[in-house]
Amino acid sequence: MGSLVVESKMSAPDAYNTAQKYIRATSLEIKETAGNEKIVAGGERQYDTTILIILLLLVGIFALIYYFTRKKNTLAVSVTSRDQGSAVSIVAEGPKAEAVMQFLSEILR
Repeated sequence: MGSLVVESKMSAPDAYNTAQKYIRATSLEIKETAGNEKIVAGGERQYDTTILIILLLLVGIFALIYYFTRKKNTLAVSVTSRDQGSAVSIVAEGPKAEAVMQFLSEILR
Protein backbone atom coordinates (compact mmCIF):
# COMPACT_ATOMS: atom_id res chain seq x y z
CA MET A 1 0.00 0.00 0.00
CA GLY A 2 1.35 3.40 -0.91
CA SER A 3 0.32 6.98 -0.40
CA LEU A 4 1.67 10.40 -1.24
CA VAL A 5 0.74 14.06 -1.37
CA VAL A 6 1.58 16.05 -4.50
CA GLU A 7 1.80 19.84 -4.41
CA SER A 8 0.47 20.77 -7.83
CA LYS A 9 0.70 24.07 -9.70
CA MET A 10 -2.64 23.25 -11.34
CA SER A 11 -5.85 24.64 -9.92
CA ALA A 12 -7.94 22.13 -7.94
CA PRO A 13 -10.55 21.65 -10.73
CA ASP A 14 -7.82 21.17 -13.36
CA ALA A 15 -5.96 18.64 -11.17
CA TYR A 16 -9.22 16.78 -10.50
CA ASN A 17 -10.13 16.64 -14.21
CA THR A 18 -6.62 15.51 -15.19
CA ALA A 19 -6.63 12.73 -12.58
CA GLN A 20 -10.12 11.62 -13.61
CA LYS A 21 -9.19 11.47 -17.32
CA TYR A 22 -6.11 9.38 -16.64
CA ILE A 23 -7.87 6.97 -14.26
CA ARG A 24 -10.59 6.38 -16.88
CA ALA A 25 -7.87 5.48 -19.40
CA THR A 26 -6.44 2.75 -17.13
CA SER A 27 -7.78 -0.66 -16.11
CA LEU A 28 -9.21 0.86 -12.92
CA GLU A 29 -12.92 1.67 -12.78
CA ILE A 30 -14.17 4.84 -11.06
CA LYS A 31 -16.46 3.71 -8.23
CA GLU A 32 -17.24 6.99 -6.51
CA THR A 33 -16.73 10.73 -6.99
CA ALA A 34 -17.51 13.66 -4.73
CA GLY A 35 -17.72 17.04 -6.39
CA ASN A 36 -14.35 18.20 -7.62
CA GLU A 37 -12.60 16.81 -4.56
CA LYS A 38 -12.50 13.02 -4.40
CA ILE A 39 -12.22 10.03 -6.75
CA VAL A 40 -12.32 6.40 -5.61
CA ALA A 41 -11.40 3.76 -8.19
CA GLY A 42 -10.99 -0.01 -8.08
CA GLY A 43 -9.92 -2.85 -10.28
CA GLU A 44 -9.61 -6.57 -10.52
CA ARG A 45 -8.14 -8.77 -7.81
CA GLN A 46 -4.39 -9.15 -7.67
CA TYR A 47 -3.63 -12.83 -8.08
CA ASP A 48 -1.00 -15.02 -9.71
CA THR A 49 -2.52 -16.72 -12.76
CA THR A 50 -0.12 -19.67 -12.55
CA ILE A 51 -1.06 -20.45 -8.95
CA LEU A 52 -4.75 -20.13 -9.78
CA ILE A 53 -4.51 -22.57 -12.71
CA ILE A 54 -2.50 -25.12 -10.69
CA LEU A 55 -5.03 -24.95 -7.87
CA LEU A 56 -7.91 -25.30 -10.32
CA LEU A 57 -6.35 -28.43 -11.77
CA LEU A 58 -5.47 -29.99 -8.43
CA VAL A 59 -8.24 -28.92 -6.07
CA GLY A 60 -10.93 -26.56 -7.33
CA ILE A 61 -12.19 -25.33 -3.96
CA PHE A 62 -8.71 -24.08 -2.97
CA ALA A 63 -8.53 -22.12 -6.21
CA LEU A 64 -11.77 -20.33 -5.33
CA ILE A 65 -10.54 -19.63 -1.80
CA TYR A 66 -7.25 -18.31 -3.20
CA TYR A 67 -9.00 -16.06 -5.73
CA PHE A 68 -11.54 -14.54 -3.34
CA THR A 69 -9.00 -13.87 -0.59
CA ARG A 70 -6.82 -11.70 -2.88
CA LYS A 71 -7.30 -7.98 -2.38
CA LYS A 72 -8.57 -5.77 -5.16
CA ASN A 73 -6.56 -2.88 -6.55
CA THR A 74 -7.91 0.37 -5.09
CA LEU A 75 -7.02 4.01 -5.62
CA ALA A 76 -8.32 7.10 -3.78
CA VAL A 77 -7.52 10.63 -4.94
CA SER A 78 -8.41 13.75 -2.93
CA VAL A 79 -7.85 17.26 -4.28
CA THR A 80 -7.61 20.28 -1.98
CA SER A 81 -7.40 23.87 -3.20
CA ARG A 82 -4.39 25.96 -2.07
CA ASP A 83 -3.52 29.64 -2.46
CA GLN A 84 -1.42 28.82 -5.50
CA GLY A 85 -2.38 25.52 -7.08
CA SER A 86 -3.65 22.51 -5.19
CA ALA A 87 -2.65 19.57 -3.01
CA VAL A 88 -3.49 16.11 -4.31
CA SER A 89 -3.51 13.20 -1.88
CA ILE A 90 -3.30 9.73 -3.46
CA VAL A 91 -3.67 6.39 -1.65
CA ALA A 92 -3.11 3.17 -3.62
CA GLU A 93 -3.33 -0.52 -2.78
CA GLY A 94 -2.17 -3.15 -5.25
CA PRO A 95 0.44 -3.03 -8.01
CA LYS A 96 -1.82 -1.63 -10.74
CA ALA A 97 -3.13 1.12 -8.47
CA GLU A 98 0.41 1.97 -7.34
CA ALA A 99 1.52 2.29 -10.98
CA VAL A 100 -1.36 4.73 -11.58
CA MET A 101 -0.39 6.63 -8.42
CA GLN A 102 3.20 7.05 -9.63
CA PHE A 103 2.06 8.31 -13.02
CA LEU A 104 -0.47 10.72 -11.50
CA SER A 105 2.22 12.13 -9.21
CA GLU A 106 4.30 12.97 -12.28
CA ILE A 107 1.58 14.54 -14.41
CA LEU A 108 0.01 16.58 -11.60
CA ARG A 109 3.20 18.40 -10.55
